[in-house]
Amino acid sequence: MEFYYEEFSEFCKDESIVKQHTIRYTPQQNGVAEIMNMTLLERAKCMLSNSGLNRNFWVEVVNTTCYLVNCSPSTTIHFKIPIEVWSDKLVDYSMLRVFGCPTYYHVNEGKLEPRAKKGDFVGYVNGVKEFKIWSSSERKVILCRDVTFDELFVLHSKSVEDSNKEKDVTKQQVEFESSTIRNFSDQEHTEASDDIEQNHQTQPQQYHSKPVEESNQTNQNLQKQPNCLRLEHPGSLKGKLKHLKDMILMISYPMPFR
Repeated sequence: MEFYYEEFSEFCKDESIVKQHTIRYTPQQNGVAEIMNMTLLERAKCMLSNSGLNRNFWVEVVNTTCYLVNCSPSTTIHFKIPIEVWSDKLVDYSMLRVFGCPTYYHVNEGKLEPRAKKGDFVGYVNGVKEFKIWSSSERKVILCRDVTFDELFVLHSKSVEDSNKEKDVTKQQVEFESSTIRNFSDQEHTEASDDIEQNHQTQPQQYHSKPVEESNQTNQNLQKQPNCLRLEHPGSLKGKLKHLKDMILMISYPMPFR
């Protein structure tokens, strides 16, 4: 739609330029412009995400991205810098700063008032060596030259956030592994207890059936034998008395000699 303005149409008419419009929803017919739009959009999203600013600053982000593209080498012109080719002047890279970093711009509001206020860097000014500073307290963009930038704050905050995310991920992994190990050990314990209960239920019938049968058979055999053949265990008290009684009978009724 930017090619439909009357000023642009009059310019083409004065310069004898014939315009050719593309069909709707066919960006492939205007590949050069669409590729540049995609480049600007991807870089703008990256800068906006890294700075932590909201989407209301999308104009400043896109302008800053365009300024950086013009100050960077391009493959279409054999790795030359577009702004140097356009103006025949060398690029001054000393003014480049991290987008969205905290800044402290100089103010002169009185002898007893602060000499600087805090803001956020949001871009450059065309044709003037000044910076665009967003003042959250005053809710406006301020153009200032005397500015102190805290560029390490953004890098430090990002490194702290990454370390915290790594700690959270490792903590979740440890909790997941411990829970899986605990569940596996509980499952093994329940399986082992079930096996022990099954063995207790089956083993008494196997081990106690034979002794009971043998004891019943021995009792029946002892009942069938005569009383004189029943012997008591020599270690018991009854067995000792029986043995003493037999000795007395042998002494009182001696065997005759042949």
